[in-house]
Amino acid sequence: MPFIDTTVEDINALLLTSIFSKGKLQGSSLLELAYIQKREQSDGKFDYVVQGVDETDMTPDGSYPCIIYHRMLSGAFNIQPGFGDTNNTREPTQMTLVVWAKRTIDIHESTLASWIADTLNKTYAQTEITDTGLSKLETRAVSVTYDSALVWANEYKNQNYPFGVEEVMFFSIQYIIESTYTKGCFATCPEC
Repeated sequence: MPFIDTTVEDINALLLTSIFSKGKLQGSSLLELAYIQKREQSDGKFDYVVQGVDETDMTPDGSYPCIIYHRMLSGAFNIQPGFGDTNNTREPTQMTLVVWAKRTIDIHESTLASWIADTLNKTYAQTEITDTGLSKLETRAVSVTYDSALVWANEYKNQNYPFGVEEVMFFSIQYIIESTYTKGCFATCPEC
């Protein structure tokens, strides 16, 4: 999907101004696109970490009241015939937003998930996407997984869950970024 990184940056900016600038959520770390990486330890065994494009370790720790990051799960290309020689491509990309938060923020995880999902539901105005070449851009929340052990297993494979249920919330929100564009309406490389 084109411009997924800038869309994630925009989502984080919206979350920062709407939710994470208030009360006990101030000082949270809103990270961008992440990738699961297999890493060899000094004893020759392997573990998994979540890293950003610049290899920043995004594995949750206790340094922040809340940490979120985004990961791409899957995408599809749907060609929609247009008028004349034009064809539109509608590209929905399945995403997950992983949330790790200390319970000391005194917000129930279902409330925090609802606040985040509400921010994720957005149809971008044409003026917001003019520079991209996209004709339409939407983001929408789909579902939430509250089972912290399941989310941890999806993110960190066979590693033991290091946090107590009473200490932290760890959940994920599945959402879709859907863009529509016409073939040839944007440059395919930075030098073009």
